[in-house]
This record gives sequence, C-alpha cells and structure tokens, in this order.
Amino acid sequence: MAASRPVRRLPTVQAGEPLPLPFEVLEPAPPETVQPMLPNARAAAPRRWLAVSLPELIMESHIDPAQRGVAAAVIVQDGGQLSVRALTSAAAEQGIADGMTLAAAMALSPDLRLYTFFPERVVQCRDELLQVALRFTPTVVCHRADVLLLEIGASRRLFGGFDRLLALLTHELQRRGHALTTAMAPTPRAAAWLALSQPGAAVDTVAQLDAALRDVSLSALGWPDELLRRLAAMGVRSLGECRRLPRAGFAKRFGPTRLLELDRAYGQTADPQQSYQPDEPFVARLELTTEIADKTRLAGMAAVLLERLARFARRRQRCVRAMQFTFYAIDAPATVRVLRPGVLAQEVGHWQRLLALDLEPVDFRAPTILIELTVGAFEPLRARNGVLALAGDRPSEDVQAAATQLLLSRLRARLGRESVKALRLHADHRPERAMQLSEPESVSADSCVGLSPWRELVLPGSAPLILQRPLWLLHEPKPFTELFSATTKPVLCHGPERIETGWWDGAEVQRDYYMARVVDGRRIWVFRERADTAPRWFVHGFFG
Repeated sequence: MAASRPVRRLPTVQAGEPLPLPFEVLEPAPPETVQPMLPNARAAAPRRWLAVSLPELIMESHIDPAQRGVAAAVIVQDGGQLSVRALTSAAAEQGIADGMTLAAAMALSPDLRLYTFFPERVVQCRDELLQVALRFTPTVVCHRADVLLLEIGASRRLFGGFDRLLALLTHELQRRGHALTTAMAPTPRAAAWLALSQPGAAVDTVAQLDAALRDVSLSALGWPDELLRRLAAMGVRSLGECRRLPRAGFAKRFGPTRLLELDRAYGQTADPQQSYQPDEPFVARLELTTEIADKTRLAGMAAVLLERLARFARRRQRCVRAMQFTFYAIDAPATVRVLRPGVLAQEVGHWQRLLALDLEPVDFRAPTILIELTVGAFEPLRARNGVLALAGDRPSEDVQAAATQLLLSRLRARLGRESVKALRLHADHRPERAMQLSEPESVSADSCVGLSPWRELVLPGSAPLILQRPLWLLHEPKPFTELFSATTKPVLCHGPERIETGWWDGAEVQRDYYMARVVDGRRIWVFRERADTAPRWFVHGFFG
C-alpha cells in the first residue's frame, strides 16, 4: 500500500478569529495514545483583578480622621487663584463644592478649616495602602493615583474565597479611615472602570465583559476632556455606544491608542502591568522617655525597632544584609554602629544578640535619648526547602551554611569586621603568596585555583611525600637573629625542600626550607637563600 500523502485543505475560520495562512498542511493523524497524568497536576489559577477606588484619598491624606466631622477643605493654588481641591461631608452640606474658589467657600462657611495641598502626602498615603495590599497578593498595581489593582486569582483560595478576601481588605482600609469602592473583572482595565462607574460589580469571565461594560460612562476611562466632548457631540457617552463605532474610523479619528485600551479592557489583547516594587529605605526612630546609659538596656530598647524592621522585611519578602544604628545624646556626638547579620532575614533575637555584642566595647560619652535604625537597601529573600533530619545523618549544606553565617556574624560583632578573615588558596609556589586573606563570603571551592603547596605529593616509584609546612606564616620572612638570641641555634629536623620560582615577575626566590626546633621546644619553618655567599637563616612560620 502506498504511503499516505499530506492533504491540502482550506481552513475553517470562526467569526472573530484572526485569519490563518492561505492554506494549511494537514498531516495524517497519528494513532491515539493515552498520556499518563502527572501526579498532583493542577491547572494554573485564572487571573482575576480586584480594583480598589479611593475617591476621597486627597482629603484622607491631609485631614486627620478626628477632624473630618467638621467643615474642612484642602486648598490648592491654580493659576494664581486658590480653590477647593477636596472637602469633608460637613463642608459639602454647607454648599461647598470641589473646584470652588476660596473666597466663595469662605462666604458660605466662615468657620471653614483650611489645609494646604501637598502632593507628597498623597503619594505617601498611597504607598502605605499599596503596602497593605501586598498582604493579600504579591501582584499590586497602581493604576492611577486613586485606583489600586490587585491580582487575586490565586489569593481567593488562600483567604477562603472572594467574599472573605474582600471583607478583610475592606475592613483593613476602613480601619485606617479610607472610603473605597471595589469591583472584580478578568482584565485590569475593566476592573478599574467598573470600580469607578459600577461599584460592587463582579465579572468572572471574559465572555461576560461585553454586557458588564455596556453602560459604563466614558468619564470613568480617564480620557482627555476634549476627546470626551467630541464623542458626546456624536452622541457617544458609554462604552457600549463607543464599541458600536467602526474600528477603522475610530482609530483614524481618535488614534490607535484609545482603540488598544478598549481591546485590552475586553480581553482581546494582552494588558501587561507593572507591579509595585517597594524599594524605599527603612527608617525608624525610638524616642526614649529618659536618658539611658546602660548598654544592655539600650539593646533591649532597640528590639522595638528590630520588630518593626522584621515586619517591614517580611511583608516585602526581603533580606536584610546590613543595618545602621545611631544613638543620639544631648551633650555629645551621636554614636553610629553598623551590623551585618548575614543571610538571616527576620531573626529579631539574632539581631538583638549581635547588637548587644557590638555595643560591649563602645564607650558612650553621654546617655542616649534617641535611637534610630536605618536600612538603605534590601535583597530578595531566597527561601530554601527544609530537610528532614534523620538519626545519624549529617546536617544539610543549607543548615551548615546558616550556622557558619551565624558564627561569622557573632565573631565580627565581638572582634570587629576587619579581624575576621578567611584563607584563600592561590596557585603560587612562593609560600607568602600561596595563601591570601579575603572576606569569608568570597571563599568557595571555585576560588581555590590550581594546586596548593600544602598538599601530598605522589612521586612515581616511591612513597607519598608529605610537605612539612606550617599554617601560621609571617607576613614577611624575618632574620633568625631578630626573633631569637644570638646564642640560639636551630636544630634541623626535616628538609630540605627547595623552592625556585618567580623568575618571570621579578620576585624570584631560590630557597632551601627546613623544619627546625629551638631550645624552648617550638618548631619553626626556616630557610636559607641559595644565592647568599654567607648563608643566613630566615624564619618564615611557626608550627602549632
């Protein structure tokens, strides 16, 4: 039987689908095979966006909650004229409206309390709300100044359903004194438009967006006023009416950007969003009720700031590499101490013990009245899976690394950072260059380049030759007479080991090394220069 040939067939196109190639090649269908199901396979949670509109954010960021029961307004200077930007409900009851001039507002309410508008206050309040939203989902977007977007596709199951998540979020924001409206949709723009125009709406699928957005006013889209006036002159005031316009004519008259916004809102085109990434530094201060000079009490009081730092890092899944404490006094300069706790991100007890060790050698000139804690930069927290420790098993590499970092941080706090170094092997036969001091974090298996002179040599046809070398080397070899009296003579025990190298870099050595013993029983490592006409002994190291 002849082999079956590919069949050319015109494709079938459904309404609304993009056109494929002019024809497609259909290969013969392979025999059906049953694919094994992966264990614990679970489809990804569908994306759902919760929009939170904050219509009174300007008023809430400027007026204290205790003062919102009286007539008050936030005043902004616009073109040399003062006007009302936001106001309380008590001021609105007296006839004051947003955009009214200050003179007209004062004529209606002579006792009106005035607050100057500061944009940075709105930004600070919005950032605080973004940080609150991060408790419910890791994907939070600032759609505009007064609208936040939360991707809650996977968070709904975590919090026991959409209703419970919405109740918890609403309670948290209302507890902070904020008024809000919400809406849910499968696309971010649709959720934002619904929250501004139809609060409380909940759309679950893309197929339901056409009916849900039909009556949304174009004023909720944030388009320019001139564009809205042109559309209103055409009798278009809602999204449903806007969608009935010809696409080509709409793009030509109003620009392709507006058409792209509509396609993204209705789920016809991808709508990527930039998630909020809180990279701001952490600064916290604790003003003491009385002057404190005791170091133990200062370390205990600083635990309050460390708890705040731990909560700050935990919400952002960040790791603290270094922190700075500043202890202020009244009649003396401030004392600054820097702690580097290593990879531990949220261990408040560990931080407090390090601070207590670091403060032991500090001499405070005057009692402390204010403590400030600052962290300039954070790093992503890289969590690791735990390992079940069975009887007789060695600790895992992660556990050993954490214990090593804990020991290093305590040694540095006790002795100082410059006093704790690690030995790094270097491929050089000159002993003074074969080992170098470096930071402990930079030493790894990859940093040991080449072979070390501290090794066992296997010679052909003979037993292994073990090099007798000490680990305690002097920075520079010193003459024997500088370290010992003139009457002391070294007793050679092992050697010689000849080292001739370095001719290529101008630091050539030609030495014969011996292990020797002196009268007090110490073992030393000595050598003689082969080029010396009168051989002299030099001490290069000590054996333990």
